Amino acid sequence: MSNNFYPSVNADFLLEKIRNSPKIDADTEKRVGNSYSFLMRGDRPIYKRQITLRSINGEFNFMQASSKAILLGFMSEFLEYLENEKGYKDGGYTSEN
Repeated sequence: MSNNFYPSVNADFLLEKIRNSPKIDADTEKRVGNSYSFLMRGDRPIYKRQITLRSINGEFNFMQASSKAILLGFMSEFLEYLENEKGYKDGGYTSEN
């Protein structure tokens, strides 16, 4: 059954996946308050390579997290995290997490 309330994603999990992505230049990470910025490797224009995220209470929203998972190629790990940690699979909650 579909549920319109999407789960949030732990900041530690998502930031670790982003930092470990081969598409990210690790030396470009910046943090200002609750916002994080990274640059992807390559020679495309900077506005196409910049990744920015903002956490609220140590969590990222579902839309930010899923878009970064698609862009950086760790969607399978992201979906596994949602199922195991949040009880969320195929658009709905499977347990009371």
